[in-house]
Amino acid sequence: MSQNNDCFSFDDDQAVEFIRPRLPQEIQDKYSDNEIIYIGDIVYDFYEKKGFFEDNNNDDVDLDVDELIDFVRQCLRKDKDAQYAEEDIEYLVRGELDYEEHLGMWEA
Repeated sequence: MSQNNDCFSFDDDQAVEFIRPRLPQEIQDKYSDNEIIYIGDIVYDFYEKKGFFEDNNNDDVDLDVDELIDFVRQCLRKDKDAQYAEEDIEYLVRGELDYEEHLGMWEA
């Protein structure tokens, strides 16, 4: 996976508009825009931790989605103010990943 800097423009509001209708019906209105954006922020923390944004990272990096979801779950457990149902986290993370794919953010 390599970052495609030329083809994407990430926008939090557009991300929420893209992600929300793709969530299961029962959780579409369960989380605020800011709560959905927060998941995206944690995903980006994971990317930084893994070195995905480093200029010297010329090799393709494979994203382990299960590892990412576990990372998000761990971060949310540590955040005492975060109120996410455990079973919803995977849907929210996958929504974020779908938005990134939609933007062409990552090339295969």
